[in-house]
Amino acid sequence: MVEFFNKKEEILEVQLTEYGKYLLSIGKLDPVYYGFYDDEILYNSEYADVSGEPQNAIDQRIRHETPNLKVIPTCTSAEGRVDRFIESVTDALGSDSSDPADNTEALHQESFTARSNFTSYPIGTGDISSTKTAAWSISALKNTIDSATDYIITNPLSSVAGLNDGVITHIPQLSLELDYKIFYQQGEFKSDAISGYLDSSEPNIYLSMKEDYLVLEILEGNTNFEKENFEVEVFFDSAGSSATPGPSTLEQMSFASADPTQFIAPKPLGNTQTNTGDVEYYFNLYLDEELPARIMDAINIPRDMASNTSRFSFNRDIYITADDEEPC
Repeated sequence: MVEFFNKKEEILEVQLTEYGKYLLSIGKLDPVYYGFYDDEILYNSEYADVSGEPQNAIDQRIRHETPNLKVIPTCTSAEGRVDRFIESVTDALGSDSSDPADNTEALHQESFTARSNFTSYPIGTGDISSTKTAAWSISALKNTIDSATDYIITNPLSSVAGLNDGVITHIPQLSLELDYKIFYQQGEFKSDAISGYLDSSEPNIYLSMKEDYLVLEILEGNTNFEKENFEVEVFFDSAGSSATPGPSTLEQMSFASADPTQFIAPKPLGNTQTNTGDVEYYFNLYLDEELPARIMDAINIPRDMASNTSRFSFNRDIYITADDEEPC
């Protein structure tokens, strides 16, 4: 049952989700992050049923006239979780490698699609010296951005998501294409060879492939510039074409290993063990100083660009030194 805060007496409420309670029960709850959300607040009076609301009245409406919901620990019903558990067990039937214990996660953890439109936008960190909100600048240093839209359409309750039956979320979408060129070569094998010699009337014919790269420079403005400003998440979008809308679930992918020295064979999407694909199964993703020298050289980018600290903010804590600085 949803309840509202009594703003005269109640300030803060903390609750564990159903999955959090499960982790606490087995001694594995280790919270390391927190976030603040304001999804229920309407800042722009143009979208409210208020005509001609003056600027100085917005504060009164938000702080004193807008009800705030208390914490909702779960947005799915117990029946829904049981149905998801039964579906998970049914899909695993007949597999000699499935473990029934793995399917119990369906009883505790909500799927991404069940919460994708609920508290989806944490309040970001802005620069207190700026009157502007945080903004993004994305430039393609290799390849080009073909098109862009201001929103994405999802529908966690249906297999189709169009303008008439989906949820429009204002998250910009960039469309890009990478072109891997495959061609024939003759003679001695080179480093770009992807086959042995082919059966052909001409001797020593083999296939080669020229790799392509997508290199993006992503900057965040109107915020405090720190060495670790971003967290990267990868999602698989199964939406159909615009002409034929199809399933529109977003499946969060995982990384095979956070430690690059530890090799773990990646798993594809839809595997019977986790049903979550590993990023490395499809492509390599490098951040800043992780970029290999061969890629930097191939696109004519100076090797020190990824680790350039010249943009490091000067209004930082002078008692905290950077990694390559000697303490005073």
